[in-house]
Amino acid sequence: MKSAAFLVGATLALVGGAAGAYDLGSLTCDDMGNFGRDAMVAMGKGTNKDDYLKSLEAREFKVDIDRRNAKDIAELIYGKLGTQLYDDKAAFSVIKTDCLSGRKR
Repeated sequence: MKSAAFLVGATLALVGGAAGAYDLGSLTCDDMGNFGRDAMVAMGKGTNKDDYLKSLEAREFKVDIDRRNAKDIAELIYGKLGTQLYDDKAAFSVIKTDCLSGRKR
């Protein structure tokens, strides 16, 4: 079984251009990881990408950038990145780590 640490290293390359100076709005990197986890859970339950994105549109966010971040992460999870991850914990870890690497210090 692949470890989460291995997957973080191996899949950050897939996230690629996503790392950078995030505009997190009112979010933390834990929040970003939670969006990844939630998208992975939804995908695992058979929710298709369009329905999941619609659910994000209907959700209330503090600021608009929060919705955009959630949708961007959903696109990653429902794309190639999601096929490389084996569970929601790995999705959380990869997205949070990517976020932390892109934070301005």
